[in-house]
Amino acid sequence: TKLIPSIPFRMYWISISPEGIPSGLIEIQYILKGIEGISFVYFTERDVVRHPIVQEIIRAYERAESKREEEFDDYRTVKGEEEADKD
Repeated sequence: TKLIPSIPFRMYWISISPEGIPSGLIEIQYILKGIEGISFVYFTERDVVRHPIVQEIIRAYERAESKREEEFDDYRTVKGEEEADKD
């Protein structure tokens, strides 16, 4: 499976599937964030006790999220430097 990196989109990052389709689950979290009565529950491998493979899948998602956050920080740093160079 070919992995396609996340891309900046409307001030936040969304995941793009190998088919080029944005992840609606990721996007909806940002759209609905802060609305009273709506919340999201995030699980870690500690919440999963049924099967070790499920725990590994959750860890893989956590690593991917950390990488996306690092990429976003790098993107913001580069954009900030580009803006500073314009001045």
